[in-house]
Amino acid sequence: MKTPTAADLPFYFNYRSNPAIAAAEGRIPDQTTAQAQKHLHMIIAGNGSANYSWFIVPAGTETPVGTIAIWGFSADRTTAELAYGLLPKFQHHGYMHAALAQVTAFAFSRLQLTRLDCYTAASNTPSLNLLTSSGFTHRETITEDNLAGEPTTMVIYAQDRPL
Repeated sequence: MKTPTAADLPFYFNYRSNPAIAAAEGRIPDQTTAQAQKHLHMIIAGNGSANYSWFIVPAGTETPVGTIAIWGFSADRTTAELAYGLLPKFQHHGYMHAALAQVTAFAFSRLQLTRLDCYTAASNTPSLNLLTSSGFTHRETITEDNLAGEPTTMVIYAQDRPL
């Protein structure tokens, strides 16, 4: 994994403009590099305070294939939300499982979070399987409007800090 930089814009535009990823994230795909650049700048500016974001880079390469982040901290900074995604052709190769293990360990040991939450679409079976196999448990099912304004059934999975 690596910390995002402005030089990662080509990857990030590819990621943010991908229709399958946008649908999974409940948002409209970015149409311009300026849109992706604005979001990338926001991530970089907040990294280490408002969020902790990384790009997933397979061993032996320098090209990112996905993202993973901790964000949405509670006011007392004891809980936060997890977000992640991979370009479709890199899904089902174990990259996210490895990244999730690293980020979960970071959340509990370095940030001292007591709980890490993850919202995912109820229909996203690969994500549900990833969370379950990584020690997350189902906490709640909700229906809310996604970023595209469409009602979506979401499930909240969570993992508590090990004792």
